[in-house]
Amino acid sequence: MRISLTAISMRDWLLVAALAMSASAAAAQSAPGAVEFHVKPDGGQPFTSSDPSVRPQLGRPGKPQWATGGFEPGFWLSTSGSAERPFATLYQAQLAVRELLRTKGMPEGGIRVVVHGGLYRLTQPLEFVPEDSGTPDLPVVYTAAPGEKPIVSGGLPITGWRKLKAATPGVHAAAVGHVWVATAPEIGAATLDFRQLYVNGTKAVRARSPNGDDFHRMVEWDLVNRQAIVDSKDVGEWRNLKRVEMVLHESWVISFLRIESISVEGPKARITFQEPERDLVFSHPYPWPRKTDPYCFANALEFLDQAGEWYLDYKAGLVYYWPRAGEDMATAQVVAPRLETLVRIAGSVDRPVHDIQFKGLNFEDSTWLRPTQAGLVPLQAGQYFVQPAYRIQGGIPQQPTLDNLGWSARPPAAVYLMGASRILFERCTFRNTASAALDLHYATSKNQIVGCVFHGIGGNGMQIGRFSEQGLEAHLPYRVADERELSLNDRVANSYFRDCGNEDWGSTAIAAGFPRGLVIEHNEIVEMPYSGISVGWGWTPQENAMRDNKILYNRIHQYMQRMGDGGGIYVLSNQTPSEIRGNYVFDLRHSPVGDPSSMIYLDEGSSGFLVKDNLTDRNVFFKNRNGEGNRWENTGTDGPLGLKGAPGSEGAAGLEPAFRDLLQ
Repeated sequence: MRISLTAISMRDWLLVAALAMSASAAAAQSAPGAVEFHVKPDGGQPFTSSDPSVRPQLGRPGKPQWATGGFEPGFWLSTSGSAERPFATLYQAQLAVRELLRTKGMPEGGIRVVVHGGLYRLTQPLEFVPEDSGTPDLPVVYTAAPGEKPIVSGGLPITGWRKLKAATPGVHAAAVGHVWVATAPEIGAATLDFRQLYVNGTKAVRARSPNGDDFHRMVEWDLVNRQAIVDSKDVGEWRNLKRVEMVLHESWVISFLRIESISVEGPKARITFQEPERDLVFSHPYPWPRKTDPYCFANALEFLDQAGEWYLDYKAGLVYYWPRAGEDMATAQVVAPRLETLVRIAGSVDRPVHDIQFKGLNFEDSTWLRPTQAGLVPLQAGQYFVQPAYRIQGGIPQQPTLDNLGWSARPPAAVYLMGASRILFERCTFRNTASAALDLHYATSKNQIVGCVFHGIGGNGMQIGRFSEQGLEAHLPYRVADERELSLNDRVANSYFRDCGNEDWGSTAIAAGFPRGLVIEHNEIVEMPYSGISVGWGWTPQENAMRDNKILYNRIHQYMQRMGDGGGIYVLSNQTPSEIRGNYVFDLRHSPVGDPSSMIYLDEGSSGFLVKDNLTDRNVFFKNRNGEGNRWENTGTDGPLGLKGAPGSEGAAGLEPAFRDLLQ
């Protein structure tokens, strides 16, 4: 049906006025002229109204009559978005905000979207564009209702569990009578593929051999034939062999290598990997392959032999799980991740998304299938090889001593920002992600992450700024003609990072590539498999986009639990001038399979750093091929003792007093 522009304009005005009038009285009292929308999981769904003016009149002769007012057909007249008639989805609320801004502009008292407690299960990412933006004085606010916990999830539930009581091909004898099985979710006509499973919010263990923190050890590498040679007693005749992976520990990274074939030759077995990871793992010079590299196998039904382990039989469309003590599969909430990205905030250099705030929201259950589809061979800090790296002789003009070249790609994140300015995440929680949790990629400026919790993160808790992307070789300095393309003056403060990197152990709580003016202050970072904070990229003392970065008053402990060659604070390349000051770094772990690590690590090319007034419980510091202009003052076991105060106390490193509740 065609509607005149005049009719649309009038209907637009009437509908927007009605929506504005339906804003809650409480919002009007607190902020005169404000508009407030509400969202509840059981709110008004699109196309559910009984009002015949909302839907096409299919029972009447003639053309269907739409009452849209310029909105998506059927969405907005079915409910007002008021506290009494809330929207059911975040997308509905987002479009209501967008249309209000488009037709009437920003109300005098601003716009708030109150998100009530409950589960918001997404079927596609929630996209924010420049038209969703607020103003510096009146940002658009998406906030949790007081005392309520809204969860934005990219997962799907798995139900209908039944105990496996009889012997089943491939099921370990010890598992019979303990293992439960359910039908895997389907998307369209295909079984959902996934690498993580969460039971009552806790991550289960993808079936592996050997169990726990034990590893097999390599026998040797056949570099000519590009094969791994292992002890033959460590392999078996596994069903679905091409779904089995070797998880290889190489100092500061682990690789996920899909198996193509296994050939047993007496006491030894030759393993051939699938492509492209076969090329990638046998080409990169760093970290170098060692005969004693530890490894385990993962993802075979035959490995499911203890509580907490699970396995997806993708061909059969079945999920197997051995419950932990206290888990009742009749009532357990079991979730498999479906979406790679939950929220995408994407503008451009010239038209950024800006002035939006997210408060008290919870983002959970993201997936990443690169390791399943193409293997994964990382370079460092979660960045992974996409082309075979190789050794060179004679360096390059910019770096005559450089002995290798490589190109990498960036892993995804559950919440992603590019072309974004003055976006605030305050007291939000990021949990149970397959890869990174939050990514400030490029053309980001003055964004703030304050009082947030990152827990159970598969990759980096946060990624900030470009790394070696868009064809930039990993050892070259990143420079731009337009500084707006950089990560400029972003801030991460008073946030709690725990158990990040639990899939890709070479990840960090905060990983920054080439940022400028980045402030990382008063954060608590604990239980890390690798480094706590990593800032810098390029391994070069040359001038580049980085400068004015500050790592201040962070509390970092129980790190380097699995990997080697890292630090509580790890930096790279020329960042003149930058500061590492007031941090308390302690409880350095030394993985039994990792190389030595340190408290603060200035790696290749590090230049222009003031390292001052930091407290550590050991005087272990690495300085590898540093550039010029680094100054170390009052750092070590004799640093300021006040930094050691109780977590969340006045004057201590870590969370400031107003955020000490995050530790509970």
